[in-house]
Amino acid sequence: PKPQNPDSMKNKYTDYQQLFEIGVAFQFEQHQLADDKYEQRALLWELTNTFQLSKVNWLNVDINDLNVNEVAGSVEEAFVTSHKLNKKFKDEVSEKLLNSVKHFRADVPTIVELGNPSMKAEHWEQIYKIMGLDPEQVITMDFTLTTLMDNGIMDFQKEISDISGTASGQSRLLESLVKIESVWETLSLPLLSYRGGEGKYILGDLEELMITLEDHQVMLQAMLASKDVALILEKVDVWQKRLSLFSDTIDEWLGVQRDWMYLENIFSAEDICTQLPNEATKFSNVDADW
Repeated sequence: PKPQNPDSMKNKYTDYQQLFEIGVAFQFEQHQLADDKYEQRALLWELTNTFQLSKVNWLNVDINDLNVNEVAGSVEEAFVTSHKLNKKFKDEVSEKLLNSVKHFRADVPTIVELGNPSMKAEHWEQIYKIMGLDPEQVITMDFTLTTLMDNGIMDFQKEISDISGTASGQSRLLESLVKIESVWETLSLPLLSYRGGEGKYILGDLEELMITLEDHQVMLQAMLASKDVALILEKVDVWQKRLSLFSDTIDEWLGVQRDWMYLENIFSAEDICTQLPNEATKFSNVDADW
């Protein structure tokens, strides 16, 4: 163990030298060298202990409670420090620590992918299937890295990477679809009173609405072309059809509105109604029905 308060002992004897006015009889160089060496050696043993305790915790905590990004950061920091310490000491302890960190570090990318928050039940079902685990066996398992590793999950790192990547892609698509849905929940048609008449309205400026419509149609087309759309294909297809129908409806509406405004302007003149009584009556009836 490290002596208690070695610096205080050094300072005490330095004070004695000054008290008896004998100059600097001893500079305690060996003390400083020993202290430096102890601090570095202590760092090695402390890192060895800390990393081992952390690894045990990471391996045995429920994956849903594991912050995989913190794990990745801690392991990378331990790797850099252990590498420096091994270069300095080059002994059995430093080499064993470095190898331990290296071995665990190799699995960190897969651990990060397993902790992907976008991974849902269906993605884990795919992972269990490639591992050869049946549903009944999965139910009785602890959801920890230790259990998964014991069942050979690290033999399927590429497959897990693909599944996790798909989960992330699906999550992004779903977020985009939710944004589209939320926009159309709040959009309303701009209606204007026609000539101040009671109960008569026409569509106002639709430029902003049409820009939004076109943007969302393009987004939905891109989603349908994505390899990750399978999970939400039905929802995307429904929204594509809705917006397509809305676009066609607006086009027809504007056409009818344009014709109605043209005819309403004609038959609002009394002399025209007198000259074309049958046509005026037909227009009046249709206008009243609608």
